[in-house]
Amino acid sequence: MKKIFFYSLLLLGCNKKHDPLFGLINISGRITDIVSGEPIPNAFVYLQVVELRPNLIGGYAPIVTNTAITDSSDVNGYYDLSIVANGEYDFQLYVDPRNPYYVNSNYTIGQNQQRVVTIGNHIMNQPCDRSAYAKVIIKNVPPIDTPYFLSLSAIDDGLTLNHFYKDTMVYLKLAGRSAYPNSVRFNKNNEQDNTYQITANPWDTVLMQFNY
Repeated sequence: MKKIFFYSLLLLGCNKKHDPLFGLINISGRITDIVSGEPIPNAFVYLQVVELRPNLIGGYAPIVTNTAITDSSDVNGYYDLSIVANGEYDFQLYVDPRNPYYVNSNYTIGQNQQRVVTIGNHIMNQPCDRSAYAKVIIKNVPPIDTPYFLSLSAIDDGLTLNHFYKDTMVYLKLAGRSAYPNSVRFNKNNEQDNTYQITANPWDTVLMQFNY
């Protein structure tokens, strides 16, 4: 479904790499499985506003500050967005498949930050990587003493357990691609904070265990 949205943002006091955008922008494309090319229906499509903000080295960095408009892909994976730009620096496309079998566009290597820097018509197809899962066993090993604070996180899943002393098992979503690792973080009592690099094939499950 096509949506038109008027969004206003003033950018003042910075040296921009290009002029602010003014005018109609049309963006359309297709959300697909990166392996098979099959459409992903009902994916959430976000057009995010990008500003230039001062950084620590005296320059400027692009920062996503807001979501200007959203849409969802149809049964064939197609979406269609329109916006009237009124002084924004530029926009960025972000896709969340909202599907346990796929990960969001932040994890699609090489196509994770598609930017709109001019007015007019733009075709932006977005492939999404297939997901995988980590089956994580959390085990309290003897001596079982005082309760612990535990934190566990991966792509977009996280778990926090406070005053915890039992054994448990959780699943964390990963990006399913053997060429690029996932970062899985395990924190114990804010004293031992470790990050592990895990690779997994699409739609596979890998086993991990953390003792505390």
